[in-house]
Amino acid sequence: MGYIVLVRHGESEANVKSILASRTGDYHLTENGIEHANNAAKVLKGLPVSCIYSSPVRRALETAEIIRKEFGDIRITVSESIHETDFGRSEGKYFHGRISDLTDKERLDMDIESWTSHVSRMKDFISSLDDNAIVVSHGFLIKAYISDLIGLRSDEAYGINIRFGSISIVVPEESRVYAVGSYSLSEATRRKLQ
Repeated sequence: MGYIVLVRHGESEANVKSILASRTGDYHLTENGIEHANNAAKVLKGLPVSCIYSSPVRRALETAEIIRKEFGDIRITVSESIHETDFGRSEGKYFHGRISDLTDKERLDMDIESWTSHVSRMKDFISSLDDNAIVVSHGFLIKAYISDLIGLRSDEAYGINIRFGSISIVVPEESRVYAVGSYSLSEATRRKLQ
């Protein structure tokens, strides 16, 4: 396995409306979200990758398609494993704040998928990959995976912010992280990934 580029989807209508949407609604990217995805595409252009994987949620698929345009004939493979958080009985409800800032107990009280479940899903998915890939997914899932990769518990990773359209790059076999929640890549990092 090579490196994995983890991209959070661009801002969506659900984000703007503060709606917890995993399985309900069909929320598109906003104009800002399209800009986020275009920026990610420009930053990633030219990196050697064999495939783009995407969550089946519309905001992720739209982001993946914008990125794919910079890579020509590369395909997008949809995977349920990198789906948005299961919001349980909170699905479709308004939530003001950042869901990633909730403690494990608060998540449990709201019937929202646990940190451990996020880590497990993402580890299983990434371990199945065998080449450099782009994975378009969701903020909390990316945060949980990277934090676990570098040995942080959920409470220790509280301040990590995976912003809309941001790029995180990891080499799982080496527990190496090249970027977390970034909007750019340095030339030095780009050379390491070539």
